[in-house]
Amino acid sequence: MIEAKANPVLVVGLAGVNWTDLVARLTAQTLPILASVLRSGAAGPLVAPGPVVGAARWATLVTGLSATDHGVITPTEPWAGGLRPTSAASWRVAPLWARLAQAGLRTGSVGWPASRPGAHWPGDHVDDGFAIANGMTWNDWAMAPDAVPPALREDLRAVRMHPHDVTGDMLAPFVPALASIDQTRDHRLVTLAIALARLSSEHAAALELLGSQSYEAFFVQHDWLSDITRTFAGAAPPYAGVVNAAWTLLDQLIGRLLTVAADRTVLLAGLGEGGEPGVLIAAGPTIAPGKIAGATLADLAPTILRCLGLADPTLPGRALLPGPSTSRSLPPAAPPHAAPPHNADDLARVAALGLRPPVAKAAMQARHLGVQAEALLLSDTAAARRLAEEALALAPDDVLPLGVLAAASVLANEVELLEPLADRLTALAPDHPWLPLIEGARHVLRGDASAARPHLTLVEQGDRPDLTLRAGMLWLTAARPSDAERCARRVLSARPGHVDALVLLARSLAMHPAEAEATWKSVLALDPASPIAREGLGHLLRRLGRSHEADALEAAG
Repeated sequence: MIEAKANPVLVVGLAGVNWTDLVARLTAQTLPILASVLRSGAAGPLVAPGPVVGAARWATLVTGLSATDHGVITPTEPWAGGLRPTSAASWRVAPLWARLAQAGLRTGSVGWPASRPGAHWPGDHVDDGFAIANGMTWNDWAMAPDAVPPALREDLRAVRMHPHDVTGDMLAPFVPALASIDQTRDHRLVTLAIALARLSSEHAAALELLGSQSYEAFFVQHDWLSDITRTFAGAAPPYAGVVNAAWTLLDQLIGRLLTVAADRTVLLAGLGEGGEPGVLIAAGPTIAPGKIAGATLADLAPTILRCLGLADPTLPGRALLPGPSTSRSLPPAAPPHAAPPHNADDLARVAALGLRPPVAKAAMQARHLGVQAEALLLSDTAAARRLAEEALALAPDDVLPLGVLAAASVLANEVELLEPLADRLTALAPDHPWLPLIEGARHVLRGDASAARPHLTLVEQGDRPDLTLRAGMLWLTAARPSDAERCARRVLSARPGHVDALVLLARSLAMHPAEAEATWKSVLALDPASPIAREGLGHLLRRLGRSHEADALEAAG
């Protein structure tokens, strides 16, 4: 058995929290609790590259590995009866809480994505389906039999909040003029009530466990701010203040968690959204005030282990915080125990009746593979291509994997492969959102930038920042830096901290050294470990005859 030599750890995942918004709100003095935490703790931007799908990123945080390694990529997966939530059976590598439990430490979690069924894991785990209400009222709300450990069922059943029990007084801080809303036509108050009830249930469960039990490592994740921002960002009155009120409530809830976890090292992690860098905040009795530089998502797992006096040298990330003077190696990661697949009881009843179990349709399997391929397109293009090809083998005319293959060819500048894919995509889906980009790429790779312009202009006029940035990269390929600059600035006007947009801007400003240097330094301020930014800035400095500065930059890297 391993005895942790450092303080226990509380990890709080905050979906939708990004560095740009946090800094702006701290400057405006609207988050008093987080401001106090930052005065006594350490913080910095967190770069979370890879799939945009939340479940994959949160799984990376607690494994230290990429989505293609840990296997949790999308929120749902096909099974014999159709689709089911991604669950414990999907993990190819055990998350930290299972590895720590295997090493003799006591662990718990609330609401972590892809953690169903909670009772499967060693320790006290409340899965991500626990707070999702079913039934018309609280009394009709059945708790899944395996959502929490059996010994905790009754205690945690009582702390849940049903959306039906959210009152007008609870909603008033978010929408003061709620009485003026015609709810027969406008259902956004219901959306707000559902999100608030879910947050309340998860938060109450976390406080109950942290206050009554002793854990070496505890993990909590909330989708609250991400859900609210997705629905209410930029909303007109009477909903104009919802996002601000959501941040205020989150600040207060963090304060409650910190009070209960006063003796722990607390790591608050927001993964950012839409290309914005996330946030990493560390607080606790062993954390000195300061900055956390160069944090990436893969660094979180080694950091958690370091805080516990443990290490895993096989993980690709690095520990960001100091720990005990000596650390013990965590035993090698064993494959997670085979979890009973969800709905196994339904299949058993079908078999008991002498009936043939259902078979997942090829089209459904193909669509799931296509969704996985799309999620991995930018972070692991080779894996995305492989998954898209598997999907097309099942459903040759499915436009999602076909579009992924075409986009992968754009990324690789493979005009020979792109030509037939673009023709097929045009025939099958003339309104496909990627088609203007693919057609533009076809002309750019042929060397005809003029023919590409109308297609890439359509891309820029759309609302997809990722596609706009790809259009900008194509303009660079076509030796049109001013067009690339326009694409970068379009994205940055809405998302000032978008790292990829800053990289595109720096590249497009190559003929304007002073601006390019300042932009590369902006990238490094958000992502100090970025090899692209270090290489770009180093190349620029050498071109300007400042080789000694370039040498110092390389040495620091």
